Amino acid sequence: MTKGKPKKSFRFPLFYGEVFCLILGIILGISAVLAVIDQIIKYFVLRDLAPVGSVSVIDNVLSLVYVENRGIAFGMFQNMTWLFSVFTVVLIGVFLYLIIRKKLTGKLFYLSSMLIIGGGVGNLIDRMFRGYVVDYLALSFSRLYAILPTTA
Repeated sequence: MTKGKPKKSFRFPLFYGEVFCLILGIILGISAVLAVIDQIIKYFVLRDLAPVGSVSVIDNVLSLVYVENRGIAFGMFQNMTWLFSVFTVVLIGVFLYLIIRKKLTGKLFYLSSMLIIGGGVGNLIDRMFRGYVVDYLALSFSRLYAILPTTA
């Protein structure tokens, strides 16, 4: 037995300790729940809305409209599914990098991250298994029409 200072065990800083793991787990867990909810809603959209096409919820403001989006926002860049799938994976990786390595914090950042990751995973599932993203919300203001994905 040697005399002297006792060996110190290595410990992560507090940010990488239990609190950080809890926050990261919550972010990933809620993102996963959002992706599952997204897929459940899209199941019902495919089953019930696709046959009728559209249903007005609030006249001249909000409609449920079945759209097979093979591009990105507003249908731009059609039939580039593989590129958007790669982009989605990279974007999710960037958010995880910002959370884990850059230690970005804040409730708004965490909320935004959960919505973007959850929506990205939901859309990635659509692209991988359907070849397109199922969109169903249409906001209309005057003559401007926009089809919006569920969470991202």
